[in-house]
Amino acid sequence: MKKRSKKMLYVVCGILAASLLLVLICKLFIIPSVSPEQNSPASTNSSETPASQKKTVTGYASWPLYTFESAINESATIVWGKVLGKGDTVINEQTDSLGQTSSEYFREVTIEIIDCAKGDIQAGEMIYLEPGGETEDTIYIMDGAPLVTPGQEYIFFLNEHDVFMSPTTLIPVINGNAQTSGLIAPNIPTGQSISSDSMSAQQYMEEVRALID
Repeated sequence: MKKRSKKMLYVVCGILAASLLLVLICKLFIIPSVSPEQNSPASTNSSETPASQKKTVTGYASWPLYTFESAINESATIVWGKVLGKGDTVINEQTDSLGQTSSEYFREVTIEIIDCAKGDIQAGEMIYLEPGGETEDTIYIMDGAPLVTPGQEYIFFLNEHDVFMSPTTLIPVINGNAQTSGLIAPNIPTGQSISSDSMSAQQYMEEVRALID
């Protein structure tokens, strides 16, 4: 009776050992047979495109030379104003005699009028077109063209399109004084205690009016 029980025990142990061996075989051979693309996150196509940087396009111009008198005569508008802010970029398309079209980029700048010596400008605000601008993918720069700063005052000599006539016709005004160094300025009579690099913006505008009248 004891021999039969031992024999049954051996049979049960053998069955259990065979079952464990079968489980190990399944883990080693059946589970790894699953395609790695279905289980590995690294295999998924998750590459991100980096943000593209805007390209810069620089334009060049041959700026005309002006004296104080010629700038007054040839300008359409002469105003002393404060820059309130910069707005959208506008595109001016021109077609030459050969039928070729070119584009010029300008940024709209809102100017608060302090004084107007020439032009049909009433008290209030006007839009000045600053050379250059920016689109979704490109920054446009005009070589040699000074950029105005919001909050800063300037005296503007503008053409009929409300663009400055040359870099020398955009006069910064700091603490009420026009900074004329290297820019167009009236001839100051000898003996007046006025620096050659600056003068009162109010007097500057009076000198403009004197030549217009």
